[in-house]
Amino acid sequence: MVNIGDTVRVRFDLSKIGGMDAFQKKLRTANRPESVEKYPIGHAVGVVVGKGYTYPSPGRRESFAIVRFSAGQVVCGIYDVSRMSIAVSMDDGPDFYGKRIVDIKTI
Repeated sequence: MVNIGDTVRVRFDLSKIGGMDAFQKKLRTANRPESVEKYPIGHAVGVVVGKGYTYPSPGRRESFAIVRFSAGQVVCGIYDVSRMSIAVSMDDGPDFYGKRIVDIKTI
């Protein structure tokens, strides 16, 4: 169970982030034409600053945590999450945007 104040590691699947298709294609053709079609998966560390629920359909409740990332957090050298607060699903598996909490360490 994730609590407010916990330090967590969040896994990002960059294929789910808006605009990454165009960016990846540009990067592939300009710098690394031999790069594969697969998107990078990376991690960032942040602190849980809030929790809540969303109701995607009647009778279905999903929990999420608001994670605040510290300065200098760039996922795979592509996606800068420095000083951002992002909602991350606490259910099993990645959320719609390809992120999930993988580790919890209470400070």
